[in-house]
Formats: sequence, C-alpha cells, structure tokens
Amino acid sequence: MDRRGWVLGYESPHVEAAVENLIDFIEKTKYSAIYYNGWHGLAASVVLRAIVEDPPPSLMKNFDKIIHVDCSRWKSRRALQRKIAEELKLAETVMAIFDKQDEKDDLEGLDEGSRAEIQHVVPVIHRSLQEHRCLVVFQNTSRKGGNDSGQGNPLVPVQTRIGTNGGIGLGS
Repeated sequence: MDRRGWVLGYESPHVEAAVENLIDFIEKTKYSAIYYNGWHGLAASVVLRAIVEDPPPSLMKNFDKIIHVDCSRWKSRRALQRKIAEELKLAETVMAIFDKQDEKDDLEGLDEGSRAEIQHVVPVIHRSLQEHRCLVVFQNTSRKGGNDSGQGNPLVPVQTRIGTNGGIGLGS
C-alpha cells in the first residue's frame, strides 16, 4: 500500500456525518498523508475545524496532540514553522531564535514572504513530534501559499498528514 497519500471525500452534504466518517477513517488509516476534499470540494474546512475544535474521546485515545495549522493565511515557510513550534509549545530559547532571525531579516529588508524555515529548528520540531503521537491538520482554503498537506515539507516530519482545502497529518 502506498502510504504517501489518499484522496477522501464524502457523499453526504451533512457535516455531522462527514465528521464521523473522517474520524473513523483517521483512526483506521494506514496512509501517511490524506487529502480531504469534503463534499465535491465543499465544506472540507468546516469538517476539519469541527474535528480540531471538538475532538471526540476516541480520537484523543489515538493522539497526544492535535496541531492545527491554517495555511490559508500563508505568509512564508518560516511563519508555518513558527506556528508549528508554537503549537508544540517549544522552549522560549527556540522561539527566541525565530525573533532573532526575523529581526535580522527585517534589518536586511527581506520580504516576509521570502523567509525560509530556520534549518536548525527543524530537528527540534522533529524531536518534539517524535515524543508524541500527533494529528497535524493543514488547512488551506485559499489555495495560496505552499503545499496543502505538508507533503515533502521538512518543517513537519510526521508520518501521516491530511491535506484539504485543508489537510490532516498523523504521526508518531
């Protein structure tokens, strides 16, 4: 089985049923990345938001953390990396690295959208994610910015992701 991706939609326009179906799929999947398309491309964000904001106990038995990254307000790969670091509640010393690099880039006039991830923070995020079984939801309703699902994204080295006009990722 190719663990890198699966496209999932739902046949009913009822959000509650879609939430239940997606949760069931997440709990049983062996895929490493899932692109969730909603009902013919509609309501994917609503379904994902419902799962993130009110995860059922059955889902919380499978995951220590649920990390929600809203990519629809895309700024840069570094902003995405910072958001993940914030969600993981990384140490203040790590967060200070972002501030210091942003300050340096501001002084050099580097546009915010051009700011790449900070490479030596990547392993810190990776170690933190490896300590937990994580569900990472990438949500991109705007189709702007980077990769919806984080596929190939060194910022989030998790084992399963789901992308949609939003996305989900599962990792251990």
